[in-house]
Amino acid sequence: MSKGQIRSMICNETECNLAKFQDV
Repeated sequence: MSKGQIRSMICNETECNLAKFQDV
């Protein structure tokens, strides 16, 4: 899994949305 995928699983919704764009 990529950092973005892992982060999106452990962060809250707002941070996930930001992380998806930053770590794609």
